[in-house]
Amino acid sequence: MILFKKIGTDNYLMTNYKVMYSTLKTQESLKKIPKHRLFFYAVLSWVNPHKKFYLVVRNPFDRIRSFYKSKFLKAEKNRLWLQANKKGDWEDCTEYFFPYLDLGIKPDPIKVSERLMNTEFQRVLTILPEVYNKDGHMQPQYYSKNISLKMYDSVLSFFSIPMNFIRIFKMENPDDMKDIEEIFSIDLSSSRNNSSDVADNFSWDQASIETIRNLYEKDFVLFGYDQIDT
Repeated sequence: MILFKKIGTDNYLMTNYKVMYSTLKTQESLKKIPKHRLFFYAVLSWVNPHKKFYLVVRNPFDRIRSFYKSKFLKAEKNRLWLQANKKGDWEDCTEYFFPYLDLGIKPDPIKVSERLMNTEFQRVLTILPEVYNKDGHMQPQYYSKNISLKMYDSVLSFFSIPMNFIRIFKMENPDDMKDIEEIFSIDLSSSRNNSSDVADNFSWDQASIETIRNLYEKDFVLFGYDQIDT
């Protein structure tokens, strides 16, 4: 989970990867809060009534499909961007799939791109249960509602506190997006890292639907998403 603060105010917006993060991090009115301070802010959300915390979420079906399009179908484009910015060849969220795709240690980058871009979504979903909890791009969004001290010390991981959100926005709701723009003085008209233009000849089958339902069951329930709306 990632927490942003509107500079000069007591308004905070929490999100997750593949939920507007790339767009939010470019907004001049927002400042990203260091991850090691999240527990402190979770406490503040309860004891300081002047500080207002909001959460933005996304339909799990859309979020994971966007992850596939971004990290698989755009693999070579992402690799070239990472190299140009001296960030290596691959993000962790992509590398977690390598062992399941028979991509050995230090594989040829071009061959990796080709393999990723030719991997069908159904195949990705068969691997997802093994890796989804390892990276914020795939982890359930309800984790944002409970901040643990494990980020400081694994011994303290059983200490946690729920973040007190005064409102939860849905990325699919135009009215919610309009309110976010007004509250945080941001412009969402131009989305960054948008994968909507990437073609993916994919249709949901029952097995794929069940995988998403099972892995993200709490997201569907807590945030009121329809488990059959794909």
